[in-house]
Amino acid sequence: MVRMIAVSLLITGWAAWSARAEVEEAALPPQPGEVDIPAEQSSGDPAQPPVEEIPDGPITGSRDLLDRFGIDDSQFERLTDFRPFGSDDAETMLRVMYRLDRFRLVDIEQWAVPRFHVAEVFADPARWRGEVFWLAGRVTEVEKLEPVLEVIQRFELPAYYRCTVQMEPQGQPAQVLVRDIPIDWKIHEGPLDERATLYGIFLKFAGPDADEALPVFVAPRIAWHPPGLPGDLGMDAGLFQGIENRRPLSARDREAFYQLLAAAGRAKPGQLAAAARQALLTASRPRVWTDPQGQRHWSVVPLFNEPARQHGVLVELEGTARRAERIEVRDPDIVARFGIDHYYQIALYPPDSQGNPLWFCVRELPEGMPLGADGEYAEHVRIAGFFFKTWAYRRGRMPEEIAAGEAGSWQLAPLLIGSRAVWYPPALPQPNPYIGAVAGGLFVLTLVGVWIAAWQYSRGDREFHRRTIAKEYAVPSGVSLDEMEFEASPEPDFRHLAEAEREENAKVDGAGGP
Repeated sequence: MVRMIAVSLLITGWAAWSARAEVEEAALPPQPGEVDIPAEQSSGDPAQPPVEEIPDGPITGSRDLLDRFGIDDSQFERLTDFRPFGSDDAETMLRVMYRLDRFRLVDIEQWAVPRFHVAEVFADPARWRGEVFWLAGRVTEVEKLEPVLEVIQRFELPAYYRCTVQMEPQGQPAQVLVRDIPIDWKIHEGPLDERATLYGIFLKFAGPDADEALPVFVAPRIAWHPPGLPGDLGMDAGLFQGIENRRPLSARDREAFYQLLAAAGRAKPGQLAAAARQALLTASRPRVWTDPQGQRHWSVVPLFNEPARQHGVLVELEGTARRAERIEVRDPDIVARFGIDHYYQIALYPPDSQGNPLWFCVRELPEGMPLGADGEYAEHVRIAGFFFKTWAYRRGRMPEEIAAGEAGSWQLAPLLIGSRAVWYPPALPQPNPYIGAVAGGLFVLTLVGVWIAAWQYSRGDREFHRRTIAKEYAVPSGVSLDEMEFEASPEPDFRHLAEAEREENAKVDGAGGP
């Protein structure tokens, strides 16, 4: 009963959304099979203005790019090591933070030094100032900082955060200044202990003296990797907070989409399926349903009805794939950062989806699994994947819509991301062993029948030869061939033919009369 009510709510909600969909066409979504996310604009909020024009010429690194944005050596010279963070430091920091939000992630990752060697940087801080470092560790404390009105207006920055990070592997504490942090950290009370990574630009060592000074970085964001999947695979769970459900894919979804696709690709074979089945053992309604055989299955109802609570949730679904296509990734930065130049998109119809599709994007297909998008395509598959969002797209146009020149109506569908589909090819018909035995027996009987018929025929032929032909041409008893009278001629004798012709002519002449 509970499940029936949930499914009813699903259908009702879908109909209600479709009724108002036409007034929400803020952006045109891609057609099914053409999931294409807008190209990257910057390393921060996709809603920010596009990257500003900079002077021509190759960019050698972060310091070079900052210099082209007007943050030159004079700005970095204002930073003084082994002193508390002051107003001069804040001015340079705010300038860097403002411009850093316009950096491309592909450039940041390319320029980053893979490890922060404390002793080496401590010995000569000025040499490393303005350089990008990749840092990993645990966030233990966050503090919200609210600047004065002038700073808010100049740098479009109503607030920012100072995070204390215990850097791995040595456990060296550092301070990271960043525009925003995950919502979960904001509402958390008490000390934090959250796994995180970041790309930070080194500014200075801040503290009352060298013994207590901490390295200070400014970063575009801090990636949060909570325990479990997909955090264990390197996914930044904080990116889920910017996703808008029941909307087309947008630039705001781009980083989260490809990060999750890359994370799924890092999973070991069978890892996602095993984790989903383990979670299924303790899941309860309405997240699961039970078939007549008593087998438990993940339900699609929460994926349709409660998308805001499902981001990053791992499920495994089985059903009929009605569409499977290869999608080419044409963005050079995605290829360079994640090594993803294509993926596969599958429209899956599980038994409890009431005829509504769920879309899976996976890195690989099983060998031999065909692709297809026509009405005849139907393949039995099972896929484990993470819920990404409720995707709004235009379905294929109906004939009457094509005739009227109208666009296809809006469709909502859960969009999930996985590693690999499991394919169940149609079973080939197995030969019946009894049919083979019967066919073999009939063949033997046929051979026996042919042999008997041949034997009977041969026996009758010999009897006819003995009684008729042999008797006609047999040599009289007691007479040898030498004693027989044969006429011999050196050439053929056709006299009997001439005699027969004369007799026939005489008959004709007699019948014809005078």
